[in-house]
Amino acid sequence: MSMSFTHSEYKTFFEELVKQGATTGLNQSNRLIEYTKLNLSRSKRVEKKFKPLQETRAFFKNFNQPIKLKIITEPWCGDAAQIVPALTAIAELSDKIEVEIVLRDENEELMNQHLTNGGKAIPVAIIIDAETNETLGHWGPRPAVAQQMVMDYKAKPENERPGFDEFVQEMQQWYNKDQTASIQKELIQKLQELFG
Repeated sequence: MSMSFTHSEYKTFFEELVKQGATTGLNQSNRLIEYTKLNLSRSKRVEKKFKPLQETRAFFKNFNQPIKLKIITEPWCGDAAQIVPALTAIAELSDKIEVEIVLRDENEELMNQHLTNGGKAIPVAIIIDAETNETLGHWGPRPAVAQQMVMDYKAKPENERPGFDEFVQEMQQWYNKDQTASIQKELIQKLQELFG
């Protein structure tokens, strides 16, 4: 049975994992446990520093479509550490948006409906009509610029790539510089496409 979380339940769950020196799923490697710990502090930082852009504030003030954002994530995912707290903070700008968080590896069927280039990239925010429960679309797994960085990284021959940890570092620096602006703009763009 897969669990789903509200944002505050997810934060508690995340903190518990770190306290226990664990992560989610069957792979309890030191590396993933270390990432999980790092990601908890990253996500807390994003949450603390989150500032909605003026256009974000304006858009959600007038947003009157009841929707559910169902976010597929995992605590060990570096992109998720930056994106999930931003999405939940954006959702809090409107009382029309309900957030539900689910774990990727416990929701294979759902994940398989939202693949990126055939891969299970996360986080993905599924946009659901709260009244009909119909899936309208999704955003993710990361902002366009970050997605391009990943594609470029993967396109390089292995011997010319920086190490994965180095690449993750580069990505995190991009997120820190961007300060969630791309996430805000792209989510609004997606909702405008859906609701005009």
